[in-house]
Amino acid sequence: MEIRIREPREDFALRKIPTASFAAKALYLEIGFFACNLATAFQRTCLDGSWQSLTLQRLRYKLFPIPGELTRPQIAPCSG
Repeated sequence: MEIRIREPREDFALRKIPTASFAAKALYLEIGFFACNLATAFQRTCLDGSWQSLTLQRLRYKLFPIPGELTRPQIAPCSG
């Protein structure tokens, strides 16, 4: 459970809030937790069961290389 509590702080840059205004801090935290909830909802609804227990950092490492595997470089036709 401690990992799930620590995740928003580490993965969504909520450790240090870059403003002194109370309203700006509140908005920054709301956006950060909204992003965290969106990522968790995506993980729970769109991914296979074996992926649902992954931390966000590990999920990032597994998801980002996938588009590179699915595409092939296109060769532009020569115009001459």
